[in-house]
Amino acid sequence: SDSFEFSSKMCAFCVDAEAEHAKVKRRHGLYSPSHAISVVSKLHQSWLRTAGATFVASTMATDSKDCLCEVSPLVSYSGEGLGGYCQRE
Repeated sequence: SDSFEFSSKMCAFCVDAEAEHAKVKRRHGLYSPSHAISVVSKLHQSWLRTAGATFVASTMATDSKDCLCEVSPLVSYSGEGLGGYCQRE
């Protein structure tokens, strides 16, 4: 069942689903909350790499607490304007 039929107002965005959408349907594995965290973490890391950031030992973002990467929406909504936050060597 789709919850949209019960909404009095609705808004939608057209985005690259592979990059910006992570389904949460299960407790563990694919489509789990930890998988969604990993997808968002990798997206934010890609924004920072594009802006010129480097990561210690080329660490990749994952859902592990030691390897999370998050960009606050107060700083950037879709990766714009991050260059000033990245040190260039």
